[in-house]
Amino acid sequence: MAFTVSKSKESVVGDMRFQVLDVTADAATQAVDSGLNYIYGVSMTPQSMASGNHSFRVNVDTVGGTSNGTLAVTGVASGDQMYVTVWGR
Repeated sequence: MAFTVSKSKESVVGDMRFQVLDVTADAATQAVDSGLNYIYGVSMTPQSMASGNHSFRVNVDTVGGTSNGTLAVTGVASGDQMYVTVWGR
């Protein structure tokens, strides 16, 4: 299964792009394509979380390979919902 990801908001400040992604997990681990070429940072706001052991890795896929613009999400439960803000270029 795959995560459900939709872009809620997008903005540009100077040379940085900011995106707010609405993410619903359907599995414990997934790589999320942010639409950016490179991610500098990420923050998460939980909406409905059954798990508390989640982690995010920027610019890598779920097996640790380099994948610029991708966010590897692990440790979530099916049905977890969150807003993820990413910024980069």
